[in-house]
Amino acid sequence: MRPATILIVENNSLFRDGLRARLEAAGHRVLAETDGGSEAIALVKALRPDVVLLADELADISGISVCREIRAISRRTRVLIMALERADDAHTHLAALHAGAVGCVRKDLLPEQWVRVVTYILNGGAIFQLEAIRRALASGIQVGSFEFAEVTEVQDLSPDPDSRRILVVDRPSLFRSGLVACLEDGGFHAVREASGADQAMDALAEWPADLVIAGAELPEVNGFALTREVRVLYPDVKVLLTSWHADDESVQLRARQAGAVGCVSKHLSAQECLVVVAEVLAGKHLYSDADPHKLRYHIGLDGRTEPLTPREQDVIELIAGGLTNRQIADTLCISERTVDRHVGSILSKLGVSSRTEAAVVWVQGPRS
Repeated sequence: MRPATILIVENNSLFRDGLRARLEAAGHRVLAETDGGSEAIALVKALRPDVVLLADELADISGISVCREIRAISRRTRVLIMALERADDAHTHLAALHAGAVGCVRKDLLPEQWVRVVTYILNGGAIFQLEAIRRALASGIQVGSFEFAEVTEVQDLSPDPDSRRILVVDRPSLFRSGLVACLEDGGFHAVREASGADQAMDALAEWPADLVIAGAELPEVNGFALTREVRVLYPDVKVLLTSWHADDESVQLRARQAGAVGCVSKHLSAQECLVVVAEVLAGKHLYSDADPHKLRYHIGLDGRTEPLTPREQDVIELIAGGLTNRQIADTLCISERTVDRHVGSILSKLGVSSRTEAAVVWVQGPRS
C-alpha cells in the first residue's frame, strides 16, 4: 500500500510529535501539524491530505465542526476524530458520523495501533465503538442520513480483554486510582490493588500476578524491599517501580539492584503508561546504560551485568544504617566471617575500597 499523506490537528505538541514520529517510521508522510481548527481547514484546501487526524476539542472551533468543513472541501480526505474524555461517549460517535468522519478513537491508543488505524481507514474501513452507537440508537436519538468516503466495513476498536494479572501497589491516592482506571481502559481486565507491601504479599500468595506495579516510596516497607521479596518468593513475577523521583540516578540504580524491570515516573501520561506496561509484559527492561561510568558497579569488564545478590543488598542496607560487621551478623543470624565475605564482594561490585564509600554509593548513587 502506498504511503499516506497526513495532517495532524491536535492541541498537545508532545502528542503531535509522538504521533508524527510513529507514522513517519511506518513510511507515511506527515504534511503538517496544527493546533487550530481554522488553520486546519486552510491546510486541507492547500495540501489535500489523504487523512486528517483531528482532535475533538480545539481552542478555536470544535473538531466536529472542522470535520464538516473538511468534508465539504475534499470528499476524498478521510477524517478520523481523536478523543480522550469523550471517546467512549455515544453522542461523540454519532456526531462524528453525522460530520462524515470515518472513525472516532481514543487518543491513548498504543503507538502501534495508530499505524494499524491509518492503514485500516485507507483501505476503506471505518472505526467506531459499535456498542456506543447501539446505546445511542436505543435511547431514541435520530441518526438521520450520513455519508463517509468509500466505507466498506466497520471495525469496533474497543480493546480486547487482556487476561494477564496486574497488581498495583501504592498508598491510596488519585495516582493509584488513575493508574488502575488507565489499565482497565487499556484492556487489562485482571487488575487488583494493595496499599502496602504486606497486602501485596498476601495478595500474591492467593492470586499470582504477572506484573506488580509498585510505588518506590511505599509506607513502612519501601518498593525496593518489596521488589526483593517478590523476586525471591515469586521469581516469575515482574516488578515495575513508579516514583515521583524516577529521574534520580540513585533511584534508578536501587530499582535495578532490587531486581525491578524498570522504574518509571509517576508523571507519565495514560498512553505512556500503557506503552510501558506492554513493553514490560513483552519481556523488555527499561534501563539505559548510556553512561557506563554511572553504572560501573552493575557492569563487569566482560559487559555482563553483575547485580548485588539479595543477601548482599541486605548487608549494604545495614552498612548504610551504620551497623558494624558484628552487628550485621547478629541481625541476619549469620557468622561474622560470612559478613566479611559479603562485604568484600560488595566492595568489588561497587568498585570502591571502603565500607563508607560503599554506603555513600548505595544511598546517594554513584558520582561521575
